[in-house]
Amino acid sequence: MTAPAVSVVIPALNAAPYLGEAIESILAQSFADFELIVVDDGSDDGSQEIAARYRSGDARVRAAFLERDLRTRSGARASNIGLDMARGAHIARMDADDVAMPDRLAVQLAWLHAHGLDICGGQTRRFGEQDGEIWYPQDQAAIAFELVFRSGLANGAMLARADVLRAARFSEAEAYEEYELQTRLISRLRLGNCPQVVLGLRVHPRQTTRVLAGFKEESRQRLRFGHFFRLFPQARLEDFRCLNAIARRAALSDAAELRRAADWLVRLSRLPDPKLRQRMARRWIEACDGCRGPAAQVAALREGVLARILAEP
Repeated sequence: MTAPAVSVVIPALNAAPYLGEAIESILAQSFADFELIVVDDGSDDGSQEIAARYRSGDARVRAAFLERDLRTRSGARASNIGLDMARGAHIARMDADDVAMPDRLAVQLAWLHAHGLDICGGQTRRFGEQDGEIWYPQDQAAIAFELVFRSGLANGAMLARADVLRAARFSEAEAYEEYELQTRLISRLRLGNCPQVVLGLRVHPRQTTRVLAGFKEESRQRLRFGHFFRLFPQARLEDFRCLNAIARRAALSDAAELRRAADWLVRLSRLPDPKLRQRMARRWIEACDGCRGPAAQVAALREGVLARILAEP
C-alpha cells in the first residue's frame, strides 16, 4: 500500500457526542491523500463503537483501542500511539471534539512547504458555548514571545513533518503536553502558523482544558518558568513572577510591579507583527485595570506605556 501524504491522528477519550463530526470533517477534506487514525484512550461512552464503525466503512480510517489508565492527565499517550501507527510523510493532530475546515490539510501543507517549516499551526475559531477567533502568531520569534503567556500553536490544529514529530513525541509526564512540546522545540525547529482559520474549536463543559484545569495550569506554570529563562537567562525571578501573574490574569500588587510589567511588555512587543503588539497591549490594559497600586500612579503609567507597546519597532 502506498503511504499517504498525511496521517491525521485523533486521540479520543469519552468523546462520543462529538467524535463522529470530527471524523467527518477530516473525511470531507479537499486534500484527499491522507489516512485517519483514531486512538481511543479507554472510553466507556460509545466512542470505541463510533471509531470502529468508521474503520469498517472507510478504508482511509484506522483505529486503536487502549485500556483506560486512570493516571492519564492528557492525550499524550494516545497521540504517541498514533505517531507510531502513522505512515504519512506528515502528521496532523486533531482533537476529537473539534471540526476541521474543509481545506485545512491543503492550506497547512502549502504553508509548511512555502515557508520551510517543520511544524505548522493555524488560526482557530471557537464555537459552542463561546465564539470568536483565537489568534496565533505567524512567525517563529513572535511564537517564542507568545509562549511566555500561552501556547503558540493550537494543538488540535498542528501539522508537522512526521520524522520531526516522531523524534520529539509528546511528554506523557505533563498535563499540558502541547505546551511542553512547543517550549521544548521552539529553539530547535522551525515553527509557524498560517493566517487562515483551519479549525473550529468546540467550547463545552467536558473539554479537557476545563475538566483538568488545575493539573494543566500547574504544568503550564512550571514549563513557562523554563521557557522564560531559556529566552532571557539574565532575567530575575521577580520578572518571571510578574509575567506569570499577567499570564494567569492575577492582580499585580503595586505600582513598582506594574512598572516591571511595562518594561517587559514593551520588550516583548518589539517585533514587526502588529497583532502581537495588540495582544501585548491588551495584557497591559488588563494589568493596569487589575493592579492594586494607587490609582493615580497606575493612571500616570497607562497611556504612555500603551503607546510604546503599540508603536512600530
